[in-house]
Amino acid sequence: MNKLRGFTLIELMVAIGLTGLVAVGAYQTFDQAVRASSGAQERADQVNRLDRSWRLIEQDLQHAIPRQNVSVSAFQTPADAFYGQRVNTGHFAEGESASEGEPLTLENPLGQPWFLRLNRLAWKNPLNAQRSDLQGVAYHMSEGKLWRLYWPVVNNDDIELDFSSLDFNQAGDTFAEDVRLEGPAMRQQILMEGIEGMAIRYLPNSASSLDNNSWQVQWPPASNTSPGEVAPASMPLAVEISIYLEGFGESKRLFLLQPEA
Repeated sequence: MNKLRGFTLIELMVAIGLTGLVAVGAYQTFDQAVRASSGAQERADQVNRLDRSWRLIEQDLQHAIPRQNVSVSAFQTPADAFYGQRVNTGHFAEGESASEGEPLTLENPLGQPWFLRLNRLAWKNPLNAQRSDLQGVAYHMSEGKLWRLYWPVVNNDDIELDFSSLDFNQAGDTFAEDVRLEGPAMRQQILMEGIEGMAIRYLPNSASSLDNNSWQVQWPPASNTSPGEVAPASMPLAVEISIYLEGFGESKRLFLLQPEA
């Protein structure tokens, strides 16, 4: 007669232990796969934002035109045709990020919330609104976030010198998040976050080569840099922008501006 035999307590404990080890291993494998997928998606989103931002900057610079001061209440000094602040955080010569430091913030010595300012043509008008195809555009950096500012009426002191509608502390969950305002007030769009470094330089029309000595670090060039060479009403021939992005490294683009008429 065969006797039925069950599992002993030790056998049950061993079986439970082995099942637990298999479960832990399966969970770790699943968790690593999820983390890898999430990291790949975040990187893809970052690359997508960077690419879309470059394309928007390219459109602005390629359609840039010399700015004219036709404001009713005239500016205290003649407006530059194109304004570019001196920007170089030093990341690119060193090849290292400053992730341990404070988020990148660029201050304009003139007290304006931008490091780049221009007028551009070809502002799309899909709704056929009664407005010009000219657009005032500027770029601002705060806490590692790159912002694009724009306003529908160019060369107007009341709009250009009124920054009350701007808020650089808002979240940037959506690319080119638009602050919807009524009237001609200044608008803002967030392009990307996580910027740790930036450098910009400008190539004059008089340049005969692309070597480092031909470039200017601000626009218009300082009078002691190239005396008498570049008038305030002139435009650079090209603009080179380098961005050091968190977790990505350096990205550089060279933009050719339209030749002046």
